[in-house]
Amino acid sequence: MIRYIYLHIPFCIRKCPYCSFYSVSDNQNEKERYLETLSKEIDLYLEHIDAKPHTIYFGGGTPSLLKPDQLKMILEKFDLVQLKEATLEVNPATIDQEYLEKLSELPINRLSLGAQSFNNKELKSLGRLHNSEDNLKCFEMCRDAGFNNISLDLMYGLERQTLDNIASNIKTLIELNPEHISTYCLSIEEDTPFAKQNYQTPDDEIISTFYGYIVEALTKEGYTHYELSNFAREGYQSEHNLAYWKTKNYLGFGASAHGYVDDKRYANPSNLADYYKSVQEKTMYPNTEEQSLETKRKDFIIQGLRLTDGINIMQYNEQFGDDLLKRYSKQLKKYNDFIVVDEQRVYLNSKAYFVSNEILSDFV
Repeated sequence: MIRYIYLHIPFCIRKCPYCSFYSVSDNQNEKERYLETLSKEIDLYLEHIDAKPHTIYFGGGTPSLLKPDQLKMILEKFDLVQLKEATLEVNPATIDQEYLEKLSELPINRLSLGAQSFNNKELKSLGRLHNSEDNLKCFEMCRDAGFNNISLDLMYGLERQTLDNIASNIKTLIELNPEHISTYCLSIEEDTPFAKQNYQTPDDEIISTFYGYIVEALTKEGYTHYELSNFAREGYQSEHNLAYWKTKNYLGFGASAHGYVDDKRYANPSNLADYYKSVQEKTMYPNTEEQSLETKRKDFIIQGLRLTDGINIMQYNEQFGDDLLKRYSKQLKKYNDFIVVDEQRVYLNSKAYFVSNEILSDFV
């Protein structure tokens, strides 16, 4: 039984210069062909797999470029009797009140707004189509339409960004009081315009200061820091993302979408022509990668340590027929200033969050 569904909608009005996710220009004819193919792909899998999703996530790209009736068509493919959380990523530049009112009539009950910043200079440098006023207006419209589970994205580590900029952004976030906040440190990926422009992010010491400020400010306001980059009010953790971090099975639909089923990871083609061909040929689980015991162990460790709850020692020992504390005794000793070990769990303390990549790399 599959409980978690991801749907990739690759269309964008304009690609942001920092984005490395697969996307294409918004085109109505192409969009219709894509949705037709997506529908066929879903049908293909549901003929062979029993799926009653607890969560559905529309990511992209810009999923909010789809009309509410197009989203409805996709949602109606699934048995939604057990649905708890259905998330739509929203670009504040793409919606209006009428759109949100229609959206509120669908099973979608969670919105993830790509605000990124409330500073107009920062938004312009990121190539965003919206400004700070659009962010505020969009959030207000979402509330007016009845959405009471909203996540806001915040990006930090921008070129020439200061702690005052961070503080101002956090102040606005706190005033808006969303149920969930995702924070992303800007990383310059290869083959993005920022990489070609030699975009300069602040040095690690400055970014560490930014991160520390964000964590302290949000936790002080009552947000639970439940994952390295994510904060939530009580009861509003992202159920869908938790499925990834807890290595649960999920299906991914659409061009470039990934999935994980029965110890196999698969990846759909990352261009439309190959994706259309793959679905036409009724290919299931393209580009499959069998997960060895060692790979599953690494995934379990990496994902578990990203969560503030950490790794359940008994669960690890039973799942892998191993002794966690013995296998990783060297790493636990090396990073004893950053890792807490109690009778049930192994987890990172707050000092470790910004150096977590180094620690995780050493574990695997």
